[in-house]
Amino acid sequence: MAGFIDGEGCITLSKLYRPNKTKTSVEFQPVVQIGMADTPQNKKVLKLLKEEYGGYYAEYARKKLVHRDTVFWRVTDNKATILLEDILPYLIIKREQAEIVIRFSKLKTDRKSQGRNKKPLSSEEKSERDHLVLSIRLLNQKGPIAVND
Repeated sequence: MAGFIDGEGCITLSKLYRPNKTKTSVEFQPVVQIGMADTPQNKKVLKLLKEEYGGYYAEYARKKLVHRDTVFWRVTDNKATILLEDILPYLIIKREQAEIVIRFSKLKTDRKSQGRNKKPLSSEEKSERDHLVLSIRLLNQKGPIAVND
């Protein structure tokens, strides 16, 4: 499983917009997903991941003759974090992304454990979250990394 995620998968923090009574808040959730050519072997692996960790599985027919049919699997939030903790020792290429997502999830879990008594994010907590989100964006960026002065 780790090999498929290392080679074909994506590990990231996905932005969510949650509207409430006074404003729309922005949150991030852990995401692990894989999309690949529709072959019996690939289907078998993605269906196994769905059975083991839940999530969303889909098969898509090609839209152009030059494309191939694809299979897709995605898992989010706690289930994504559990998967990453399980495969972390075996990841090579995407190990750093997995460590960032696990750390981000731990920060979220620590806040949830405060229940209704939680205070607004401190500047340190906000800074650490922002740093983790930026770090994963840079790691997942395709092409040369642009540096702003």
